[in-house]
Amino acid sequence: MPAPRLDCAPLLSGWPPFAQLPPAEQLELRRTAHARLLRRGQFLWQPGDRAGHFTLIHHGLIKIVRARADGQDAIVGIFGPGESIGDSAVVQQAPYPAAAVVSSRGAAVLQIPAPALLRAMRQSPPVSLAVQQVLLAHTRALREKIEILSAGSVAQRLARLLLYLAERFGEAPAAAAWRMPLAISRAEMAALAGTTVETTIRMLSRWRRQGLIARAPAGGILLPRPERLRQMQPES
Repeated sequence: MPAPRLDCAPLLSGWPPFAQLPPAEQLELRRTAHARLLRRGQFLWQPGDRAGHFTLIHHGLIKIVRARADGQDAIVGIFGPGESIGDSAVVQQAPYPAAAVVSSRGAAVLQIPAPALLRAMRQSPPVSLAVQQVLLAHTRALREKIEILSAGSVAQRLARLLLYLAERFGEAPAAAAWRMPLAISRAEMAALAGTTVETTIRMLSRWRRQGLIARAPAGGILLPRPERLRQMQPES
């Protein structure tokens, strides 16, 4: 059965660097961009691979994973629909320093060969500024990961993580509830919050009994009472 065609035009048009290109160069990028459909656990790239494409996420979650000194993997960032990944390595024309792995059930990305956009960055200050803004957004995402790990107790870290995922990737609140349509495994939540899988499972089970989280009918996670999770956060 052939893979479904993806309408990537809105994704590309909404990407700030693309919007700053002249029409002729926009057309060139549209012609050279190609979509990839990926399954859970599939690598987009490994550390040391050549960074030759700008990569935009159409749907799904992609985690950036770096090996620690003890041989275990650490999730250093997670990115979702409408975001780009690996831009810093592409701009520096350097190998990827970490792996990119599909974290959700499936994902689709749009990849744009780097030469045309790198050339536009050298020639156009607005394009260069737009790329720098994207890189700053990546830096903020990494800083948010650090803030999650420094949020206090395990309960506070997991609560902050759930709120962060809901606010970043979730759907607009209906009444007071947030729905995250994209699933994330307990092991990945544990890695992002800096705790064990067993502790994560116990905490989430307790919160489910208390009505703080639930399975969303259409898949993903529902946060019926996000204000209770916010109350767990340490005072700034």
